[in-house]
Amino acid sequence: MCRKTVASAVALAILSVAGLSTSATDAEALSITQAPHSYSALYVEGASYGGKVRSGPGMQYSQIASTYNGQGVVLIATSEPMDGYNWFQIQLSNGQIGYQWGGLLCGNGYQDGVLADCWAQSAQSNPAQNAPVYDETVHYNCTEGVPMTVRFTEENGQGVAYISHYIHNQLRLPQIVSGSGTQYQSGPYWFGGKGDVMRFVDEWGQTDCYANW
Repeated sequence: MCRKTVASAVALAILSVAGLSTSATDAEALSITQAPHSYSALYVEGASYGGKVRSGPGMQYSQIASTYNGQGVVLIATSEPMDGYNWFQIQLSNGQIGYQWGGLLCGNGYQDGVLADCWAQSAQSNPAQNAPVYDETVHYNCTEGVPMTVRFTEENGQGVAYISHYIHNQLRLPQIVSGSGTQYQSGPYWFGGKGDVMRFVDEWGQTDCYANW
């Protein structure tokens, strides 16, 4: 009886240790899987000079939101560098999280990978004049079969889209306030949507267009 009791106790101990080891290994693997790569946590308050917010750290990622000049953001983490600045994971005032290029950002008391220190810039009369002008051209394939080219840029701190499509050549549409996605409008002409899918409305009707990266 004594030998059986000891053997049972040893067996239970081995199973217990094996179970703990397996749990520890699984937890370690889980933490590695969930850990972000190439990110450095910040959580620094700052501001944006206005531009696109993307789903990932790079121009190849789709647009999920946009910011206006002077909009407050939280710099959550810094990521890959591009053209002298880093991409940053940011949080907007509505809680939405995305990515924006550091050349369009400033940080409160922070200037590593962003355009400027917001606090230092606030002492100047017009800090926005030192920001690089946002300028990006996107080509779209539209459902009607006619391609579209759109140049997104800024003029006096306001977003503007120049649309070349069908009979329109460099049709200028200023950005308007939008509760969802991005919108541009001038008179009867309207252009807006989310990410890579946009809709264009003119005197001939409407057409849906898809970004051709």
